[in-house]
Order: sequence, then structure tokens, then C-alpha cells
Amino acid sequence: MLENDKDFKAELNKLDKATAQKVAVAFVENVLPLADDERIGKVLNGVKNFDLDPEELISIARVAKKIRLENHARCGADADWKEQTTYHVSKAAFYAISLNKENAGTNVYQAAVSSRMARVSNSIVNPEDTVNETREQYRILEQYLSS
Repeated sequence: MLENDKDFKAELNKLDKATAQKVAVAFVENVLPLADDERIGKVLNGVKNFDLDPEELISIARVAKKIRLENHARCGADADWKEQTTYHVSKAAFYAISLNKENAGTNVYQAAVSSRMARVSNSIVNPEDTVNETREQYRILEQYLSS
């Protein structure tokens, strides 16, 4: 059972690219309902096929990057926590989509951290959101490791 980020990160670094991407997408899907940008879900659905050729993946990654940059610009203007939430979800999606063999462990961890930041930002706007995103991610990873 995972109980700390050191072990969590070590397990993420052991994943092959395909599994790392599935785990990263699962992390993002856990916070996706918090975002106010339906395009994020669409780009995630684009990579769920996991059998994309490199050109298709590059195209989806470009769209994800554009969404992340647009949300970054919006969230900084008014220090709006809901916009911050959407930005962090879009950033997590970008990392999940932009995995390759060389950066799989790093990017899946960045997707995890951005998802956690989305949850924190959302909890500022919605104090009733008491989900511990870190624990949720440990649970998600453990499910993949046990399957």
C-alpha cells in the first residue's frame, strides 16, 4: 500500500509508457468534473484509444497545449480560483497527453501534481470539497499495479 510520495514516484517511474499514460489519464479524469472547459475532456478522449499513430498524438498534444495556455492566461487575470482549477486540470491533461518513453515517469507525476493543485484550488471555492487527491491517486495507481 502506497503511503508517501517517494514510493508513489518510484512506482510511477517503473511504468511503461502505455501504462503511465493510462494512469495519468485516470488522474486527470478524477478532477475533470472540476474544470469549466469541456475541451479538456475531448482531448483526453482522443488519447484513450492508446493506439494513435505519432502524428495523431502530436496533433492532440498541440490542442492540449493550446488549451493549457489559454486557461493559464485567464486564471492569472483576476486570481479567480475556479479559473485556477480549470488551468491546473488542463495542465494535468497536457502532461498526460505529452508522455513519451523518455519522460513517462516525470510527466505522469506532473499530471498527478497538477491534479492535486486543481483539487486544492477547487477546495478554496468549494470548502465542502474535502477529497484528498493524493490518497485518490495512490488508490488509482494501486489498482493499475494490481491488475
